[in-house]
Amino acid sequence: MTEIKVIPSNKSAPEATPVAAPDITPEITPEIIPEIAQGTTPLRNSVWNALGSTMLGLNTFILLMLVSRTSDVATVGSFGIALTTAQLLYFVGVFGVDNYQMTDYREQFSFSGYFWTRIITGSMMMIICLAAVVISKGEAQKSLFILLLTLFYLLNLIGDLYQRLFFQKNRLDMSGKALFFRTALSCLAFVIAVLAGISIEIALVCLLIVNLISTWIWDVVPARRFIQSHKPIVRSEVLGILKACWPLFLSVFLMNIIFNLSKYGIALILDDTAQGWYNMLFIPTQVIGLISSFIFMPLFNTISEHFDAQRIHAVKRIIHRQIIIIAAITFAAVVVLFIWGVAIFSWVFQQDFVGLQVEMILIIIGGGLFALCQLYYFILVILRRQGYIFLVFGGGFLVSMLITWATTALFGLLGACIAFVLCHTALVAGFVLLVKCAMAKAAAKPKIDEIPIA
Repeated sequence: MTEIKVIPSNKSAPEATPVAAPDITPEITPEIIPEIAQGTTPLRNSVWNALGSTMLGLNTFILLMLVSRTSDVATVGSFGIALTTAQLLYFVGVFGVDNYQMTDYREQFSFSGYFWTRIITGSMMMIICLAAVVISKGEAQKSLFILLLTLFYLLNLIGDLYQRLFFQKNRLDMSGKALFFRTALSCLAFVIAVLAGISIEIALVCLLIVNLISTWIWDVVPARRFIQSHKPIVRSEVLGILKACWPLFLSVFLMNIIFNLSKYGIALILDDTAQGWYNMLFIPTQVIGLISSFIFMPLFNTISEHFDAQRIHAVKRIIHRQIIIIAAITFAAVVVLFIWGVAIFSWVFQQDFVGLQVEMILIIIGGGLFALCQLYYFILVILRRQGYIFLVFGGGFLVSMLITWATTALFGLLGACIAFVLCHTALVAGFVLLVKCAMAKAAAKPKIDEIPIA
């Protein structure tokens, strides 16, 4: 293998700004991206990653389905908005570190640094949760839902820390296996509890207990082969991680606010019953995002290698292929819902969906657009263009606020669905423009083995 040399850097921590979007780490090189690790194969990696991602996507569907079958639509609305709030708080806990950690092939930051960072951001997540509970204290059931579901996502936050370590070591099979069993067993505990006639609140406590045990078995214990012990907190390292990732955090947080903005528009303008209908209609969009995500993830290393070798045309071919796949999945979903949508939804959720076919199709189209946003987001993460990501989501948030408020106030539930499509159309347009710009800059850079040696 040819030795590759680069000019050493005296920076102690990566720097990033949401405006200028500098390169905050050295370019990833093929030598640094790890080969397939011993004990696994590409097929094994892909299978477990697909199983884990599928189970994660099914989790929300199963929880909402069971609540809808055992409660009225208003309760589904309360549970749905609490689940959405917990998911948003989860992104506060992640703080954009997840994708940064798993692409830190040089191990610029130690695992202990990521660990202590996660402790700090997880504490922030729970503080905001308690504030949300106090604000909604007039609605006791909704407050309890928010607290229990946020605790569930706090445990997922811990598990995700170790899953990103596995990915960093090119053990996608371990990451997918941990995600699959932790999610599947927790979900199974909730299902058994609800079917046994136990209240939703107690069922969520059962889910928490099983999730805690599963996290220890499939995340913490297997991680011991890669890490010996946690070092004391190093302030400079934690600050370096937070400084590098806060533009990503703001961008991902804004992305998920935009993704769920229609739900909050309904919460402010309409009522819990409308919220319940929207949350049930919303489920298929997560399936599209789920399928897309586990197609994208195995390509992460390949795209990184292509960029480093300046094989820009190869990256473009991958992007075009992914766009065709997303379009095909979205079109197939629209056809299925057009023909059988009302019957399927009515049977699954045990509610009457007659008259909501247009809303179903609109949300599916919006889901396809969201999947495109995910694809372009990953490309910009690989290129370390956090500033570009922030520009897209920052501008998109302002536009989406206006669109959502106007359409929901004018057209009610239908307006919220229209807003979902329009908001993501604007995001895709912004991403296309900035990804083209970022790829043009990547193509103009000299290859790393052509950089003069100091």
